[in-house]
Amino acid sequence: MKALTICQPYAELIMLGEKRVENRTWSTPYRGPLAIHAGRSRRWLDTYRPLPARMDFGAIVGICDLTQLVPIERIRDGRPLPKSLAWLHDHEHVEGPWCWVLEHVRRFERPIFCGGRQGLWDFDDAAGEMEYGMSTLMPAGPPAHRCHVCGCTEHAPCAEGCWWIEPDLCSACEDSPLATMTRDEEKRSKSTTQSRRKNAC
Repeated sequence: MKALTICQPYAELIMLGEKRVENRTWSTPYRGPLAIHAGRSRRWLDTYRPLPARMDFGAIVGICDLTQLVPIERIRDGRPLPKSLAWLHDHEHVEGPWCWVLEHVRRFERPIFCGGRQGLWDFDDAAGEMEYGMSTLMPAGPPAHRCHVCGCTEHAPCAEGCWWIEPDLCSACEDSPLATMTRDEEKRSKSTTQSRRKNAC
């Protein structure tokens, strides 16, 4: 499968569905399935805020379909675009010179750790990892649950396994002092807010 190495946090933003284009200085005739490889470099982490809570480095994190390549001039000049691409006019990650349109993004349940390369490259799946990854694809987008104590999600659960006690608390952290302290702090905060409202009246 063709693969493209993209530095974090942008590889993760693609997996989250927030970044729908990849900007390159060069074009390609290739269209079709594309593996997203998160590079090892951390040099771009200061270019975006807030950073995603989860980021893998040096790994293929998912796949998408490369469907279109649009030159930035066509977007900035306000030239008519097909209705399916009209969103490019307002997309914050459109920079060019070539905007690679990425669709049908799906995340691997388990990243495939491997080295990346420059340009469009072929991933050698000698170990069958890509085949396994394809069997565990999950829709892109932010996780529905994230534990406020350990940060695990349904995409990346605790190593020992866990389930959801509350939308923001996993079973592994249910008895954690931090979880209890957080709940108490929330109660105190609500109590203080209610008290201020009464005083304001």
